[in-house]
Amino acid sequence: MDCLTEDIYGNKIMRSMDKVKEEACTHGRTENKHRSFLTSLQLEYLTHKLRSVIYQNQTYASVAADIAAKKRAKIEELSAKFHVDTIFTPGYNVSEFIERNFWQPYGLPLFQYKDDEQRRVQGNYDKWYILYRGTQVMYKDEVMEVVCNNPSTETLKLRGSKGEYFVKYIQISLINNFNLLEK
Repeated sequence: MDCLTEDIYGNKIMRSMDKVKEEACTHGRTENKHRSFLTSLQLEYLTHKLRSVIYQNQTYASVAADIAAKKRAKIEELSAKFHVDTIFTPGYNVSEFIERNFWQPYGLPLFQYKDDEQRRVQGNYDKWYILYRGTQVMYKDEVMEVVCNNPSTETLKLRGSKGEYFVKYIQISLINNFNLLEK
């Protein structure tokens, strides 16, 4: 079956429906690639923005903030180019995106790493600083304070009103009081 359509110059042309369907599928795949790429960039932005807040060393925090700012600019540019909504689009459900893709109910956020080496080295700093001594976390429905953190074993010593506990990262909930979208 054929259909009548126009080319980019406005000329009427006959095309097969198979070709039209193929182009629609290709467009859909391209749109999904754009959306997927922008999702990855947004997760990278959230990772660097969170590092800029949690790192105690001002030099590292500043580097992370600079990277986050560049990621944000690139996300906004590509969002406009591809016509895909992002966490910076007014009206977008940012908290849902963060809860679904980055922040987890238990354990650590889904920090993004370019490879296993960065995961090993940078991941150690991420674990150390997000659960820095004095940080408040939830454990068994009680707010507790981190007393000691061991990133290599992913364990914590917590202090609460009922005593001290040794727990694994996956047993605690982080208290998300970070504003990850402010400039």
